[in-house]
Amino acid sequence: MRLLLSTLLFFILTFATSQTKFSHAAGIAGYIGTRDATSKDIAVTYSPRYNFLKVGENSNLSIGTHLGLGYVISDRAVSSLAYHIPILLEFNFGHASDRTKYANKSGGFIGVGYSIDNSQRTLKFNNGFLTSYTTIEDVISGPMANMGLRFKFFGKSAGIRISYLYGTGDFKGGYLTSIGFQYNIGVK
Repeated sequence: MRLLLSTLLFFILTFATSQTKFSHAAGIAGYIGTRDATSKDIAVTYSPRYNFLKVGENSNLSIGTHLGLGYVISDRAVSSLAYHIPILLEFNFGHASDRTKYANKSGGFIGVGYSIDNSQRTLKFNNGFLTSYTTIEDVISGPMANMGLRFKFFGKSAGIRISYLYGTGDFKGGYLTSIGFQYNIGVK
């Protein structure tokens, strides 16, 4: 986990000064677990990426993330926290494929990678005489795919994104689907 965050921080700090190489976005997303994953989260997202290979005039390959930090939606939770840390290789095209591609009317991306997602909530139970607290933690990690559209929205650059995580490892097959809306920072 520390290695993942250190690598991400390295990319952000190293490439933040290059206008066409570094791109980022911020917004909100909702996450819904299915099968064995029961979490429902809403999160603030931050999506930095390094555009490392120009594929055409309006397209490139990038490595990046769509970090999410949020709140688990539960009617009995007294406290909750969720985080989502994917690392993705993405193909970007058209509008906002880099920070200088505002003139294009629309664009998008498609990507694959690996993600670690954690939802933790503390529930309160009261049977009339005793109050007890139980902490439930859903940790899902595994391969992930995502895609999105980027477009002009009220004179600014914005986008929508959907993703699908197939949980492997200890959690044995929980799925996590997300949908989000983001503002593309610095696209002009």
